[in-house]
Amino acid sequence: MNVSKATHPQATILQKFLKKKKAERAGYSLSVLARRVDLSASFLSQIINGQRPIPLENFEALCSALDLDKESR
Repeated sequence: MNVSKATHPQATILQKFLKKKKAERAGYSLSVLARRVDLSASFLSQIINGQRPIPLENFEALCSALDLDKESR
């Protein structure tokens, strides 16, 4: 079953800030982020692409790893 990105607006936020982090830091990638938050790269990819809902604890960890403040969420 395909899940629309609009179904998971948090995915759009994470996409935006991951792209920003990649632009700021050479070598930063989805794999690096996945390791920082102790998730598999494939699971994180599914989250970022809106194919899976984001468990709250994972969303909090991802926001912290991407340096998102609460107002940006």
